[in-house]
Amino acid sequence: MTNQAQASTSVRSRIGPEADRLVIAAGDLHRRGWMDGTAGNLSERIEEDPELAIVSASGRRKDGLSPADFAIVSVATAERVSPPQDGSPQLSPPVVTGGRP
Repeated sequence: MTNQAQASTSVRSRIGPEADRLVIAAGDLHRRGWMDGTAGNLSERIEEDPELAIVSASGRRKDGLSPADFAIVSVATAERVSPPQDGSPQLSPPVVTGGRP
């Protein structure tokens, strides 16, 4: 296993609670009709490393997400640190909102 693959696996092992919360939230938003099908993305900072966030991959149905459907990105650069577990390269381009609240 390469150093990059080891780092990606190490980071991915820390996203359990965030991915679980987003899977539940996505299903709830979809059931309420507030998030349609594959529209939009969901994200949350990783508790153990707030400089990283998980982001749902584009093109995934929000009523059927699993923790494997999230990529890990750097908050500072919006660069992907780890792709979704299925290897999908699809993430929507980052939206810059002008800084932290």
